[in-house]
Amino acid sequence: MPSVSSPVAVKDGILFISDESGLPQLWKYDSLEKTYAHSLDTEDRIQFLEKFPESDDLIIGMDIQGNERQQLYHVSENKEITRLTKVDDAIHVFGGISSDGHHVAWVSNERDARFYDVYTMNMNTKQLTRVLETDGTFRVLGWRPSGDELVIQEVYTNLYNRLGFLNIHTKDIRWLLDTDTNSSYHSPKFSSDGQVIYVLSNYGRETTGLAQMDLETMKLTWLDEPDWDIENLTINPDKSKLAYTTNEGGIDKGWILNIHSGHRVSFELGFGTLTDLGWNKSNEIHLIYNAPTQPADVYVHYIDTGVSERLYCTPTTSEFEAQLIEPEVYTVRSFDGRSIPSFLYKPKEYNKNTPVAFWVHGVLKAKRRRRTTRYSVTHISWICRMCTKCAGE
Repeated sequence: MPSVSSPVAVKDGILFISDESGLPQLWKYDSLEKTYAHSLDTEDRIQFLEKFPESDDLIIGMDIQGNERQQLYHVSENKEITRLTKVDDAIHVFGGISSDGHHVAWVSNERDARFYDVYTMNMNTKQLTRVLETDGTFRVLGWRPSGDELVIQEVYTNLYNRLGFLNIHTKDIRWLLDTDTNSSYHSPKFSSDGQVIYVLSNYGRETTGLAQMDLETMKLTWLDEPDWDIENLTINPDKSKLAYTTNEGGIDKGWILNIHSGHRVSFELGFGTLTDLGWNKSNEIHLIYNAPTQPADVYVHYIDTGVSERLYCTPTTSEFEAQLIEPEVYTVRSFDGRSIPSFLYKPKEYNKNTPVAFWVHGVLKAKRRRRTTRYSVTHISWICRMCTKCAGE
């Protein structure tokens, strides 16, 4: 079953990545025709896309013949593709587009395979500048609205990192909060004046919460501190609302937070997960919804009405989805007293000979973050058919 990801709103529809053709490619949902079609043909798999602020130009990432060395490309509105990176053996991790659309940033290990340096490129002249030479693993998470600073992340492990601002002119770095604390920081978003950032962090917490930081006083204020991890933070075009999700035992709930009033509204699409949240307009969100009983698909959630619309961007059928089974939720107690949510899949008809299939995700990160793997319709379909067949024997 094809997978879809990374929806991005454009003038007359939504672009997304799908492997329906056998290779992850760029597809487009047409808002007027209510259909989707292949949009951009490339020889290599597309791994991500990001749209420029004031146009439908794109930055996409592809590796050459699956060599896992991502290269970066500019795609114009008329679909002309220009390669921006030149070293085939280097890994390039994209970091963002400046608010005026004139500059982009990324990190690359082209100088030394062990380390990731920070680069910027002027999109008008294609001049490449190495802004910071490092002896570690760094990421760029975005641009400050003023355009003179990058939000950078130094990664210590898959669990811990620190966040700071890199001045692209002076090369000075201002690190945020206590750098000796075992914490992580993700998805920073700026207020309209650039004086406040909203960020996901587990600073001083067991789970990831939503906080805001005043960049003048460096004061951290928590906006939402649930018992479950917050994910998928995004901010709307006029910087008045935040959208995010909470993963509550493998079942996602969406949230809309009015920044000015502090009022929160939740939304749910059912038993499943919500990923890749983004904004079509100030009051519309596009996302990927993945459930045990349907393949991952693109949805639009209308904030004013609370209605969510499926766009049907996968070649599924109602007959196929009718075969899939929604699991029962139960919990098991871990050795340290935690309640671990689990899913039990049973065929619609079963007897004492029906087998049971377990899928255990037991790495440290999963236990710490209380997360589950995403639903795989292929695996679920196989399990349902296997159990039904065995139950009938």
